[in-house]
Amino acid sequence: MGIRERNRKSQNRRTKPVWLIVFEGKNQTEKLYFGHFNYGRDSLINLVPIGAGNTDPTGIVEYAVLYAKNNEIGIQEDDRIICVIDVDLSEDRDDEILQLKKKYNDVEIYVSNPCFETWFLLHFVDYPKTSASSQKEKAMLRKYIPNYTESMDVYAKCTTISQDTNLAISRAERIRKSYQRDGKIIGAYDVSPYTEVDEIIGEIINNKK
Repeated sequence: MGIRERNRKSQNRRTKPVWLIVFEGKNQTEKLYFGHFNYGRDSLINLVPIGAGNTDPTGIVEYAVLYAKNNEIGIQEDDRIICVIDVDLSEDRDDEILQLKKKYNDVEIYVSNPCFETWFLLHFVDYPKTSASSQKEKAMLRKYIPNYTESMDVYAKCTTISQDTNLAISRAERIRKSYQRDGKIIGAYDVSPYTEVDEIIGEIINNKK
């Protein structure tokens, strides 16, 4: 039985679709960041951002599926189950993510390569330098956000992050189109820097009343 087929009577309990956004680890950065886009009454959707506690793609997706089942997310037509996963420049993770996309049709997987911080960097630069690892990417971000940590509320502490969202979205779109023109496989482990977080944020913004 598919996620959307379970407990359809529960649809009457809420008036807005729910978007579950699951990311890796227990770090607060992503949860706090996405939380700022949960516009409450001014939004056509309810966001539920949570950390999976896992750092591997399979663990993240399986956690999302279980959380959705236990909290009746996916029973309403416009509900969405979204996983935000770092590729980490890893061919093994890339292959694992591709298999997960095939296996879990009800789960949307969005990637960043090497890591989520690539999205933050796009608020400051047109095209981040290619990093050799996620840790180096985070070190690069600290040039713009001193003392950055994976538990920091960057949206609240950095005006560039809070004010230049649309600019970051346009930069991410330009990078994507550039890769496409060059015939590169979008989201592949050797295509970096890259992020799809702009697509999610753009959709969330568009669902504000």
